Amino acid sequence: MRISADVRAYAEEHNLVTQEDIDAKLAADMAAKSQEFTDAGGRVYIPLETARA
Repeated sequence: MRISADVRAYAEEHNLVTQEDIDAKLAADMAAKSQEFTDAGGRVYIPLETARA
């Protein structure tokens, strides 16, 4: 039940009312995370030296 309450609170905070709102938020967040991955070099495994920097 705690997870459901957290999800409802998140949806309310971000004004996610309809499925279209949710889909748009997911698409925007995925695009941002994709850009973050690309900016970090686009590598799944990062050498330890790089990760510590």
